[in-house]
Amino acid sequence: MVGVSGDDIRDVINVSSAEVPDAKILKMIKRAEVTLELETSKEIDYSNCTEAEKEVITVLSAIYVICYLTSGSIVVRICVQ
Repeated sequence: MVGVSGDDIRDVINVSSAEVPDAKILKMIKRAEVTLELETSKEIDYSNCTEAEKEVITVLSAIYVICYLTSGSIVVRICVQ
């Protein structure tokens, strides 16, 4: 079993802890964890999960962080294209 960390998320989108602090990253990780739980009907712990669960939580959290950094404008650009 593995865990998801703030550094995992930052590494995916190449940002620093100064740009996105741990407290904000943790909120994104928890949101992604809940989303995955709802989609799979399984209880998931982001700090003790499978490699596959970690990957989903990491990528989804990274998307949430991108939305946070761009004030959601990236979502509009993706939908328009």
